[in-house]
Formats: sequence, C-alpha cells, structure tokens
Amino acid sequence: MSNQKVLEPLEMSHKAWNKFDWNQQEVLTSCYAVTIPDYQTRRQKTIRFLKKFNKTNLNKGIDTMQNGIESFSTAMDKMKMDESQNKKILSAFASNENKDISIITGRKKSII
Repeated sequence: MSNQKVLEPLEMSHKAWNKFDWNQQEVLTSCYAVTIPDYQTRRQKTIRFLKKFNKTNLNKGIDTMQNGIESFSTAMDKMKMDESQNKKILSAFASNENKDISIITGRKKSII
C-alpha cells in the first residue's frame, strides 16, 4: 500500500485561480487535484489571436489606418501654412518701417 493520498478533484476558472497568491495555490494543489479547463498556453492564445485576422478584417484595418494617416498629414500641412502666416504677421509687427497692417486685418487701408 502506497502512502499517496487520493486528492479530491477541484475545478475552477483561470480568473478564480489567479485570485489566490502563490502560497494559497500551493496549499490548494496539495489538498485537491485542481483542474483549470479554460487555461490556455501562450502558444494557444497566440493561435487564437491570429485566427481572428482574415483578409477582410485586415483590409478594413489598413484602410482605417490609411485614413488616419491622411487626416494627420492634412492637419500637419495646415499647421505648416498657419506657421508661415504667423511668421509674416510677427515680422510685420517687428518692423517699424511697415505701418501697413493689411496683413493682419485683411483691409487695404492703413490705420496710421
């Protein structure tokens, strides 16, 4: 007769198992034959993740990314144009010789 005791089966979810710290997990495994049916190895998780990608979903993702890049580049171009316009305005303020403020107001008449 062997000294091994028969462990009671215990089934719990992976989430419930992770709630216990390492010491509690050791005690549980010494008292019970713990099975975690929803546990997946890293390889199994990777395969499940990669199976979600098909050609249609990948094309949608690429199109979404392309639209985002286009809108970003449009905004950056606009920002560059605004920056050059701001430089013109600042140079008009900086020079005392130029009394014409039509750059700022958009009017042809000079106030001074």
